[in-house]
Amino acid sequence: MFFFYRATQMNKRNRPLCSSLTRNSFDDKMNYHNNTGNRPPCSYLERNTEEHKEPSPLLGKELKMPRRKRIKGESGIYHVMLRGINQQTIFYDDEDCDKFLEIVCRCRAISEFKLHAYCLMSNHIHLLIEEGKEPLDLVFKRIGSRYVYWYNLKHKRTGHLFHDRFRSIPVDTDEYYLSVLRYIHNNPVKAGMVEKCSDYKYSSYNEYNKDSSFVYRKFALELLSADRFEEFHNVDDSYLHLDIEEKLKLRVTDEEAKRIIINTAGLKSVEDYKELSRAEQIEHIAQLKERGLSIRQISELTGLSIGTIRKH
Repeated sequence: MFFFYRATQMNKRNRPLCSSLTRNSFDDKMNYHNNTGNRPPCSYLERNTEEHKEPSPLLGKELKMPRRKRIKGESGIYHVMLRGINQQTIFYDDEDCDKFLEIVCRCRAISEFKLHAYCLMSNHIHLLIEEGKEPLDLVFKRIGSRYVYWYNLKHKRTGHLFHDRFRSIPVDTDEYYLSVLRYIHNNPVKAGMVEKCSDYKYSSYNEYNKDSSFVYRKFALELLSADRFEEFHNVDDSYLHLDIEEKLKLRVTDEEAKRIIINTAGLKSVEDYKELSRAEQIEHIAQLKERGLSIRQISELTGLSIGTIRKH
């Protein structure tokens, strides 16, 4: 009697509780499985043997963080920026710019968006755009794929041209709308490429001074009268806007570099730079670097030695 009691107590302490089915033999388990088509319950240890492990569907695949959801605005108007991959130049000449605007015009007829403002820089693009019948993701998929296809054929290259997806910020107040409009038109001025917004060929600034069907002008001119348009663009504000990172690493074309040198030094042509005094030539080097010119460009266009440019 004592032996039976001790054996019972040991069994209670050392063996985990389980159903009567799991206490059956292995053959009973297999019979149950074959007759019912269900896998019988088993102990924790049995569930973790290699024999019963199921391969993970993620095995061998790289785990990636999901993309951040794009913020939707109430007005449907957005400040959008596209930039070249690795600061790649996306507009080398007028033909590139004209082709991009042509593609935008064609895609507008399909997607029915409204283009409030634009500015094409050498390695990035600013747009003030209002959604139509299609979401912006689809709009820029259309525009990007068509332009990249043409661009790669022309320049004999392959691969991506734009850096990841476009970036966007909703524009939901009148005050911010006008601030974005001014910022976009002033991009070439801030970059030192021109003195006035009206001097830049590939922005929508001059579209507001004529009867243009390409740019939707009605909303802006309701907020801002035409006679105050120029004056408004000469005032700064405190808003922060979408811009490319690392401004010092901007790549500008040689044609843009010439215009920057002319405007910085107040010359009529880039050849006049060599007529400046030595002190005046050196004085402008830091400004030219800040505005994105490479050491090579400064040397070739001004005649200064690479060593001199690096020192200053």
